[in-house]
Amino acid sequence: MKYFVAVLLFLLLNNFESVCQNGLNDTIIGDVSFLKYSKIIIDTNDYHKSGYDIDSLLNFKEMVCKEYGSQLSKEDSNSIINNCNVYRLLVEKEKIIKQFIPIVNKYNFPKHSKIIEYKKLEDYGVNDRAIVYWIFEPRVNIYCEDDYDCSSSMLGHGQYKGQIKFSLLDTKENILLNTVSLYNVDDVYFDDSLKETHRDVYNYFELPFASPNKKSELALGSRIMYKVDGGNKNKEGLTEGLNFDDFNGDGKKLEFALYRTGYAGCMGTESALIGYSTLQDRLILYPIKITYYEKNEKNQIVKTLNTQYWLGYTFTMKFKNYKLEYQIDYRGRGGCLEKYNLVFDDKEECFKGTVDATQTEFLENEKASWIDLPHIEK
Repeated sequence: MKYFVAVLLFLLLNNFESVCQNGLNDTIIGDVSFLKYSKIIIDTNDYHKSGYDIDSLLNFKEMVCKEYGSQLSKEDSNSIINNCNVYRLLVEKEKIIKQFIPIVNKYNFPKHSKIIEYKKLEDYGVNDRAIVYWIFEPRVNIYCEDDYDCSSSMLGHGQYKGQIKFSLLDTKENILLNTVSLYNVDDVYFDDSLKETHRDVYNYFELPFASPNKKSELALGSRIMYKVDGGNKNKEGLTEGLNFDDFNGDGKKLEFALYRTGYAGCMGTESALIGYSTLQDRLILYPIKITYYEKNEKNQIVKTLNTQYWLGYTFTMKFKNYKLEYQIDYRGRGGCLEKYNLVFDDKEECFKGTVDATQTEFLENEKASWIDLPHIEK
């Protein structure tokens, strides 16, 4: 026991800014792996419960100061190994989130819910309406290292995690009009038979709050999809999820896109679109009714029709006149040359189209493509 306490104190003295009276804003975590020595609930094998408990993480310094403050000196405040910018951004983000607590109460959101972002639609031509991005029973992932890979370049080193939802509010009558849940299904699509039976298995998701911006030298530029406020070439900024624009080509900036890494290493970016429907006065997770053309083992072309909500690269681009054509060459990764031909149906408020994935062979003198960007058809 004495040996454990000695190790604990050594880590404290070498990893934390220890002037306790300075308050939470001055908290610096040197090595987040040190949190395993604390009382904070951290990653478990249960995906649904993994990540850090937010309140415990924010109160970590207070806990350390209360238990060990009398044994720490001001000189120890200079013994900082790493400055965790992502943790500082979490503190900054949580201050913003506190402003939304009255909205949580006014609209009777479920207990243990937290609004991450709130945006009125007045600037986009819609009065008395607002959209909120909120999470039921949220947790948080933070990483303090500077190394970024294909996945973390997109999702950053700070993510909120939980049952992520988006709701449309009537700000005049103070009514919650409807809610869209975000689902994380392994095969990126589900049919209607899964709506009430199996969807809840997949409703845990991560979205970034701290990401590199486009000028960052930390991450892969082609993988940075979200809008980022602040930051510089060496530090992350706060990620904006509710970044409205005209993605479907109808001339109204009432949609926002979400992204996750695909299944082909550094190639592959799955994208989904959520938007406000002026026809229905509802928030929509836009369905994509897609017909796939692929070759089977007998080299026969097989046609498959399904409805999905995530599709490779689609909303990294914008539709023009309701149309979008592009192709991705996955053959360098053992896949196909995929040709996408999509349209937005403004009456049914969905996307329709085809994916031709029949070309698996390389043409003569053609080289494998490893580029993580779509090619737009002229």
